[in-house]
Amino acid sequence: MVIFQLLFVFLTAFGAPLWGAAVSSQATVYFSPEDQLAKRLIEEMNKEQKSLLVCVYAFTHRGIANALIDAKKRGVEVEVMVDRFSVKAGTPLHKIAEAGIPVHVWDPDPLKRLKSHRPLMHHKFCIFGSSKIWTGSFNFTYDANNHHQEDALVMESEPLASAFKGEFHLMKLKSCIPLNSYVAAQPIKKKPAFSSRRAK
Repeated sequence: MVIFQLLFVFLTAFGAPLWGAAVSSQATVYFSPEDQLAKRLIEEMNKEQKSLLVCVYAFTHRGIANALIDAKKRGVEVEVMVDRFSVKAGTPLHKIAEAGIPVHVWDPDPLKRLKSHRPLMHHKFCIFGSSKIWTGSFNFTYDANNHHQEDALVMESEPLASAFKGEFHLMKLKSCIPLNSYVAAQPIKKKPAFSSRRAK
């Protein structure tokens, strides 16, 4: 874990300058596997009392999912956004949605999906309340926590948090659909016909 001062110059998510000055912020840096990133993230989630916005490419970690559900139960406003990659059997997304948490699936234009280079929603960030940000390379998976070389940066900055919120809501507006709607729209894979030979 490393704590240091950062100096940021940034633009709004909408493409035009929003703040002309640099932003100074103290940040804490964690690395996996030695810093147990999932544990650190859950600790931050457990402290939040107002709102949590989660935007992550891959989400399979049930401990993090449970922390979001617990936050919802204590009155925190929670929203989750994932890439299509995360919508598969065995992920905790349905459990999160069943707890009353909006789960948005990033699903771009169908024509773009047919191209050889399929676009991804590859962000990994969380926004806690109005000023705290968690971002880095860390996907919410057991492998990322236990085996991969990953990083996470935690910082306090209202302007930066506002920029991340702008990106979240822009993607939500342009390219997201609810989890249940996404699942319902997927083609049903037919199981192979029963073979009498196998039964003999």
